[in-house]
Amino acid sequence: MGLWVVLVGLDAFFPPNLQRFHEVSKELRTNSHHLVHVFQTKDDKWRLQAHMNEIDPTYIDMLVHREDRYFWNHWGVNPFSLLRAAYQWFSHGKVISGGSTLTMQVARLLEPQPRTLKAKFIEGLRALQLEHRFSKKEILEIYLTLAPYGSNIEGIRAASLSYFGKPASEFIPSESALLIALPQNPRLWTPKGFLPQTQTIRNRILTQSYKKGFIDEATYQIALKDPLPRTRFSLPRGMPHLARRLCFAPQASTVSLCLIRPDLQKRMESLTYEISQSLPKGVNLALLIVHHPSREVVAYVGSGDFLNTERQGQVDFIQAYRSPGSTLKPFIYGLGFDQGLIQPSTYILDDRQRFGSYRPHNFDKTFHGMVTIREALALSLNIPVIQLLSDIGPQRFVGILEEAGTPPKFPDLHSPPGLSLALGGVGMSLEQLVTLYASLPEQGQVLPLKFMSNQDSSSPYQFLSARSAGQLTDILSQTLINEMGQPIRNLAVKTGTSYGHRDAWALGYNAEYTVGVWVGRPDGAPLGLGTGRTLAVPVLQQAFLSLPASRKLAAGNSEDIKLKENPEIPTVRNQKLHKHIPQMLFPIDGSVIESFSEKGAKPIMLTALGGKRPYTWFVDGKPLVTQLWNPRTSWKPEKPGFYQICLLDAQGLSQSVNIEVQ
Repeated sequence: MGLWVVLVGLDAFFPPNLQRFHEVSKELRTNSHHLVHVFQTKDDKWRLQAHMNEIDPTYIDMLVHREDRYFWNHWGVNPFSLLRAAYQWFSHGKVISGGSTLTMQVARLLEPQPRTLKAKFIEGLRALQLEHRFSKKEILEIYLTLAPYGSNIEGIRAASLSYFGKPASEFIPSESALLIALPQNPRLWTPKGFLPQTQTIRNRILTQSYKKGFIDEATYQIALKDPLPRTRFSLPRGMPHLARRLCFAPQASTVSLCLIRPDLQKRMESLTYEISQSLPKGVNLALLIVHHPSREVVAYVGSGDFLNTERQGQVDFIQAYRSPGSTLKPFIYGLGFDQGLIQPSTYILDDRQRFGSYRPHNFDKTFHGMVTIREALALSLNIPVIQLLSDIGPQRFVGILEEAGTPPKFPDLHSPPGLSLALGGVGMSLEQLVTLYASLPEQGQVLPLKFMSNQDSSSPYQFLSARSAGQLTDILSQTLINEMGQPIRNLAVKTGTSYGHRDAWALGYNAEYTVGVWVGRPDGAPLGLGTGRTLAVPVLQQAFLSLPASRKLAAGNSEDIKLKENPEIPTVRNQKLHKHIPQMLFPIDGSVIESFSEKGAKPIMLTALGGKRPYTWFVDGKPLVTQLWNPRTSWKPEKPGFYQICLLDAQGLSQSVNIEVQ
């Protein structure tokens, strides 16, 4: 009893060092346990955690019979094996067999020591400890995790993938025999391949296994002739951006299970790689696909070419913060719907306005007069959305984004949010934008994207009402036509181009999937004339062609949405009445204009403001120009005299002036 207490105390004070066993390669697998990425350990080893249920049972039988046939019966040390080894040593003057059990080999793998009598004695003590602490199955798993298989390969799973390119559950006998021989002599493998004697050693193990009855004669004869591997396979290194993100996240386990769909992922990687090669020098792209009913991330491509240093391919542009351009506009309008400030049919003025010192303009440098909110969003006009954001309040909009779990980043942390955030004057990531857009077909509810099957669930945040989300979907709905003329129907799409053409975006969704695309230069330099429509939408189109077709959008019928508009919301937004009537800024009523000279008549510039475009101009009752969206047009009088100029807008409202031309 006293000796037992002493042994238990020593075991507690001097436990076996399991550090090497715990320092294994991190793995990324799909939800079906398909291995897609492996990382080296800190000491540059390929060392994969082994589990008995993932290893061919025949291999286990062959291994135990070869290395320690009494493994399942002894307590860690086999005295008969040690006596036999000692006798052979003294009889032949050299080591013939080691006498070590598998448990003693595990002790040596955990704490490598020079092969001396003292080390052998310590291994015996450690083996007793291991048998006390672990089951036989667990001891075998430690061995199968740490055993050396040549070069920097450790563990049966890493060896199977390296030499045969397949999991350890699919061994054939010749492969099992080879991997039983290697741990005893890892130098059988060289950079030029296996040494010549390797096949003889392997076949000797096959013969022992045949005699023991682990394999039948026909299998044995075939296995003897199987060739040895000539080269090594590379271990899986797929989805590098997502692998780094998940495997090295705080609290990440050794094995991370992602929800990626491998076939779809491969198609998207091929697509983005091909497109990246056609982009200008230094331009990169990223793509993210989410199954929005479940919020599961099913495809994740952080850059078009991971190995391209010129394009900074190792940067994960799905998480990078960039200017979102116009992609936040739908959510500003959605909040306006929810707050009763506007509805899709509300008219709003798109014309020159100053907001303090801020004087924005539209992307095309023109103004469209009175337009509906539906038209303003469909055309991605800037002035109307800035007017609305001014009423909602930039700080309030930012607060809602933060509550939704998509906080933006600002270039100046000390300045309050300004109206420019409606046009991209803020930092957002592709992941954040996809998170927001995935809420639109899901009744306006925002949920974090789901990357892993064991990810904690969250409560949804009601970013917009279901009605507003449906109205936005109705406005954004369109049919895309790809380069081959193929229509892609039932999509809602919004593009964005940041200031200076630095970032091109396309966000789209159908009834099941939300897709986000970013194209840009990693250093933030301009893209030239590229826009979200020309650069990002083609990628979006190809992505949706790889997804199941959608018969309808999830947000509902557009006619039903129209019926839901609130008749109490004003049909004209935030403008004085005279701004709804077209006005002639030039010429002024009763003015005298000098146009004629010796060289003939000079053109007179007619300029309009307000009203609803397009405009029609009349001179003395005759149409001068019709369906004009530009507020300015030139008119060259035929002769001096008196003229009546009339401006007519799309609402049928008009203004006339009388002038004299000299």
